[in-house]
Amino acid sequence: MTVVVRVVLSLLLLVVAGGCITEKDEPVVSVGDAVPQFSVTLDDGSQFDYDIVRRHPCVIVFFDTSCPDCRAALPVIQSVASELAASTSCIPRDGVEVADNAVYTSPKARGDALDVRFICISRGETQPSVAAYWQEAGLTLPYSAQPDDAVYRLFANRIIPRVYVTRSSAPLPVISALFVERLTPEALRAALP
Repeated sequence: MTVVVRVVLSLLLLVVAGGCITEKDEPVVSVGDAVPQFSVTLDDGSQFDYDIVRRHPCVIVFFDTSCPDCRAALPVIQSVASELAASTSCIPRDGVEVADNAVYTSPKARGDALDVRFICISRGETQPSVAAYWQEAGLTLPYSAQPDDAVYRLFANRIIPRVYVTRSSAPLPVISALFVERLTPEALRAALP
C-alpha cells in the first residue's frame, strides 16, 4: 500500500511541477526591465534577434503545446494579430509577401508607421511537435521551436504561457506589459502601442 501511495504522490507532484499557470512565478524580468538579448531561428528559416526588438515593438510569447493554458492563449494572440493584419497595412517579413506571418502596423500608431512583431518561442519543445500543433490549430504566427529552455530562462524560470509586450526605447528596449494570467484579446490590444 505504501508503494502505491508513493507512486500516486509522485505522479501528482509531476503534474503540479509541470503545470502552466499554477506554477509559482519566479520572474527574471518584469515590466520596466530591459529586454534580454537573444536570437532564434523562426519556422521559415529567418532570424529573429535582439536588433528587431530594439527597432520594433514586439509581442514575445513563451509556450508549450502540451500546456492547456498555452493552447487557450495562442488562439487569442493569433486573433489579435489577424485583426491587426486585416485592419492595417501589412508589412512582409524579409521582403517576401506572406499571409499572417507578417509584421502588423498597429492601429494606434498608423501615423508613425510603427509596426508590431509577433513571435512565439517554445519552452523545450521540438520543431516537429510545434509544427504539428500549429497545423492542427490553424495558427500562422511565426514561431521558434527551442529544444531546450535556454531562451525562456533569460526571461523567467517558471510559468507558461508568458506573453511579453515590448517597446523600443533608448538606449534599450523595455518590457511594457507582461501577461502570465489568462489572456484576453482586449487586454492584449490595450497593451499594444
